[in-house]
Amino acid sequence: MSATGTYLDLPEDVVVRVPAGRLEPQELADALRTLVDDPERRRRIGAARAHSAELARSEATAHVYAEAMDATTGPPV
Repeated sequence: MSATGTYLDLPEDVVVRVPAGRLEPQELADALRTLVDDPERRRRIGAARAHSAELARSEATAHVYAEAMDATTGPPV
């Protein structure tokens, strides 16, 4: 994941961060090598992806978005 924007909200142990912008081939190779060398990290990333996908399909995600929109567009308190 690019180390920018909302991607920075994801926990370090469930992503492999790469610098934002254009990558040098060696930077990408190094990021991939961390996954090749660490099967447990690959498992954690896979589990987090499945969890995120389930949340995205659920109504819970829609409620959180609705609450955030209401909080920013509602009348001043």
